[in-house]
Amino acid sequence: MYNEEDDLFARTMSGVFQNIEYMCSMKGQHNGLWGKDGWKNIVVCVISDGRAKINPRTRAVLTALGAYQHGVARQKVNDKKVTAHIYEYTTKVGIQIKRGVVETRPGMEVPVQLLFCLKEENQKKINSHRWAIQAFGEALQPSVVCLLDAGTRPGKDSIYQLWRAFELNPKCAGACGEIKAMLDGGKKLLNPLVATQNFEYKMSNILDKPMESAFGFISVLPGAFSAYRFIALQNDKKGEGPLEKYFDGEKHHLDAGIFTKNMYLAEDRILCFELVAKRNSSWVLTYVSSATGETDVPEQMVELIKQRRRWLNGSFFAAVYALVHFYQIFRSSHSMLRKMMFLIEFAYQAIIFLDPWHIVTSPITR
Repeated sequence: MYNEEDDLFARTMSGVFQNIEYMCSMKGQHNGLWGKDGWKNIVVCVISDGRAKINPRTRAVLTALGAYQHGVARQKVNDKKVTAHIYEYTTKVGIQIKRGVVETRPGMEVPVQLLFCLKEENQKKINSHRWAIQAFGEALQPSVVCLLDAGTRPGKDSIYQLWRAFELNPKCAGACGEIKAMLDGGKKLLNPLVATQNFEYKMSNILDKPMESAFGFISVLPGAFSAYRFIALQNDKKGEGPLEKYFDGEKHHLDAGIFTKNMYLAEDRILCFELVAKRNSSWVLTYVSSATGETDVPEQMVELIKQRRRWLNGSFFAAVYALVHFYQIFRSSHSMLRKMMFLIEFAYQAIIFLDPWHIVTSPITR
């Protein structure tokens, strides 16, 4: 998260807590992995991008949960600059939103293991993912890493549904659910911009994602709500692999060319391609329709244009990258049938890629 308001943070955390409670209620399933002590297998990691940027009210919510202590952080220790401040706590304090006000809910039946990382400087989202995967992930060695943006509310069992996709398919490297526009009981549909985006999301979730999932390659797993198998993300012994390409975007923000800078506006698309084309591996990506996540969509034209300008540039150049490097799937361990399916999908995507050049306007979906 960056500087999100407390209600956006609480919306996400309450959804995460509900999912943990749901998984702990599944007694006697999955060889005892879930059940009464299932919470011990889950660590909720909150990463905030910049100590000076975090919203004071959000910081107060973290304090109420026990995951933050004011006045402890320092810019320097022994004359060395501090990179991040890490707080750990196992809380039994829940969180809820009533009439737009964030409230704590003491006495939760299921404890939650919280790990809060407050970065000293603002170093952008991709650096936060590096902390989550290459710092805490390396220490915890999780089987699955689920990514959530602050403000996205997962359904009460959505995280479990994503985890189940990995359990059912050992070759699944990444999975995503259905991203829904938050409609406030349908009231926001009166806004034409919201109604249009809602229709766009629905069409993507009904047509695009299921079709791509059937072929095994989803062009983008939304960073707002997706999950990855930790082993699949790892680089090889030479340091080459999905994470190497993914985190290249962190280094290219200053000296890179126009193509690379634009391509890494959609770094999640690069990661998806690199997972499927990983050398000597046969990973696939999956869409899970039963896993849902609600998020706010722009309600003003200015906000929408800013968002789509970023999406358009990123998706265009990332699509070019994937199409130009399609041959890399032949270095993977996929069966010949699967490789042929990928080629068919790439041919389809090439047609979709060229189509907007022949029409006046075209929606860009993620």
